[in-house]
Amino acid sequence: MKKSTALLLVFMCSLGLQAQQNLKLGEQAPVINITSWIENVPEDKELTNRFIVLEFWTTWCGPCLGAAPHVNELVKEFQQEILFVSVTNEAPERVERALKRTPFLSAVATDETGFTNNAYGDGKSQYTALPMAVLINNKNVIKWIGKPYDLTREALKLFLNGTLEEKNDFENYGDFADELEEASFKSFIEEIKLLKKSTLDYFFELKAVEKSDDHSAIKGALLYGNSNVSLQTFFSQLLACPYELVSVPKAFENEEYRILYKSKNPTVDLNTDLLNDAINKLGLEMQTEKAIRDGYTLTLKDTTMLDVTLEVNTSNRSDIYDPKRPKVQGIVYKNINIKDLLLDLSTSTGNYLVMDAVPDGKYDFTIETGTISDIKRSLESYGFHLEASKITVEKIVFKQL
Repeated sequence: MKKSTALLLVFMCSLGLQAQQNLKLGEQAPVINITSWIENVPEDKELTNRFIVLEFWTTWCGPCLGAAPHVNELVKEFQQEILFVSVTNEAPERVERALKRTPFLSAVATDETGFTNNAYGDGKSQYTALPMAVLINNKNVIKWIGKPYDLTREALKLFLNGTLEEKNDFENYGDFADELEEASFKSFIEEIKLLKKSTLDYFFELKAVEKSDDHSAIKGALLYGNSNVSLQTFFSQLLACPYELVSVPKAFENEEYRILYKSKNPTVDLNTDLLNDAINKLGLEMQTEKAIRDGYTLTLKDTTMLDVTLEVNTSNRSDIYDPKRPKVQGIVYKNINIKDLLLDLSTSTGNYLVMDAVPDGKYDFTIETGTISDIKRSLESYGFHLEASKITVEKIVFKQL
């Protein structure tokens, strides 16, 4: 997974937590149920006895959106011989919004019943690998299971002439993932649940741990947990300050920490109390320094262009990327306020973005991040105007007492 950011929620795209036990190479494919066709609707909607590339995706899954340009190229070349179907289990309104920002040339559909996801997943909790592609031949037999960005034009030619070597990229992943889940990830989440339910008014744990790419975190009004986070990232999140404007003593620079915190009766708010308690525990003091740096000032010209969030209880941030390409192409945000959006974009891209009058509300965004021109174009599509400017910033310096 990518580096943790200000949005502290756990999502695992492109990694399944259980094997794809329902799918067996060389056997008949499960029924594909569609509740709504949304875009590029095929004239012939029959989904048996024809060559099909069935892709599973969601609007919040960055790697799914990152795979779209590659799949689109394959659609252009093979659409006369193969039906490409991209299916999700989300409501059409969510899908239609995503398609305005990320074009799909495949036939886009949804199965809100969850039947198809379950049938092509583990049989218990719906499919657990995203994105996932399944190749089904004209005899309705499963020939290949893997990631859509691993599909090649050569593989599809072999698929059509019947000589493609059968392969399931997820076949052996489940055992490893189950072990991982049973180890630190599951225990950490269970500890969070227990701490939340406990009658304790106050609890604080901050200890150094081994570095890991699996950053699991949660934040609420009275509870904070992070399985492993650098001190610089931790402080930048609490202070709503870009990562590069926060410095910590060298002794702490290469460490990662496990943090659990609960305060039923905060003196100010959770962020402020947690920051003060962490500083005291680590024997630090916080100072500020003024600096001038290049950045971008934003103004919101048209509020009607903002996408008010469709989420209710969840928020997430997911990088848009294709593993075959060297860098992240963009970021999907769901249910985020504009202050956190600007903080995360500044931290993630190194382009410092500020706004004097920040409107309230929660929104959804899909932002291209390859260059500042990409960022500017994406934000303009939501009604923002960016102007390069010299900005006075406040650097946060933590020093040992």
